[in-house]
Amino acid sequence: MEKKFYPITLLTVLLAVFAVGAYVWPQAEEDVPTRILLDNKGGKIVYEHKVHAEGYGLECSTCHHYENLENGVTACGECHNALTAEYDLPDRMEAFHLRCMGCHEEVGSGPYEQDQCNQCHLK
Repeated sequence: MEKKFYPITLLTVLLAVFAVGAYVWPQAEEDVPTRILLDNKGGKIVYEHKVHAEGYGLECSTCHHYENLENGVTACGECHNALTAEYDLPDRMEAFHLRCMGCHEEVGSGPYEQDQCNQCHLK
């Protein structure tokens, strides 16, 4: 091989190693997800999680139950589901409406009245 090809070969090998390393190396998980998509019968909800958590300075326990935070955040539907009536818990829809609309009503901002469904639910 001619000497003039050594720098090109070296650069190509370095770029290939970097590309493979970047592909294989796990990405750091985001502490707070930016958005969460909640799919339901009433229409999908794009929840601006990062805005609520960081922008408004809310603690995780404001929305998430404390017992779930000890082992990481659990999806609401894992406890609030069709079987919750037997444990006297609200189902997922009731839990979201109580928590979300209750907070919005408390701070006097955002959708919380009955006729404002389309502000959260996208058809």
